[in-house]
Amino acid sequence: MQKSKAQQKSNFDKTSRALTPLSVNDSVRIKFGKIWKIGRVMKVHNDRSDIVQTADGGTYRRNRSVLHKTRENTSDIEPFDALVLQPDEHPHNTPQVEVSIPDPRNNPIINSDTGYRTRAGRLVIGNRKYAGNEWTK
Repeated sequence: MQKSKAQQKSNFDKTSRALTPLSVNDSVRIKFGKIWKIGRVMKVHNDRSDIVQTADGGTYRRNRSVLHKTRENTSDIEPFDALVLQPDEHPHNTPQVEVSIPDPRNNPIINSDTGYRTRAGRLVIGNRKYAGNEWTK
């Protein structure tokens, strides 16, 4: 088993290459699905992942494989504020606002000519072609 594992590692290492390490304030592109957004490295987490801040203010921890170093200007990105990530020592006493959500089951029943409401709140309107006991054209 160990011999097989060593052989697999050897075969993988033949074609792989190490990514260059990033440093703080490096300009990078960060991958979101098929989209690459510009960002700046805020903290090197370990040799495989970094914490990146994007232009929209989001802070993300990403693997080095989805970060590409660029020479783009990232001066429009606000400087990183470490206090943002720290939890508040004194929670704010904000008043609780109670929001009432109407219950669709309590809605009045609609006239049978126009339809009816289901328990989920959906309005069901019958087909006029099949109204009554007779088929109409």
